[in-house]
Amino acid sequence: MGATGPQPLVAGGHADSIPQFVGVLPAGLRDRFAGSFAADPHTLTPARVRELAAPVIGHWVTAREQRVAAQIRDLPPGGLTAAGLQECATAANHRQQDLAE
Repeated sequence: MGATGPQPLVAGGHADSIPQFVGVLPAGLRDRFAGSFAADPHTLTPARVRELAAPVIGHWVTAREQRVAAQIRDLPPGGLTAAGLQECATAANHRQQDLAE
């Protein structure tokens, strides 16, 4: 957990033990599994963990952004979505007007 809520989970260690580890995770944690890296746990330092985890997190962030963008693109027109500064301002004004009525 992070200050902003659940964060992606990255596992590092011996390549043959990672699938076993992921397999015993509770469903909530398994859903947040972003990926893994292989390394000897006995030689890892915190700095090396961050270095090896960075590309895994980067890939997870990119994939998440693409999923969210696809979900927004798939929303029907005329709903509560808008793109662009002017469109967002117009939608916000209309929503404010709806709330005032």
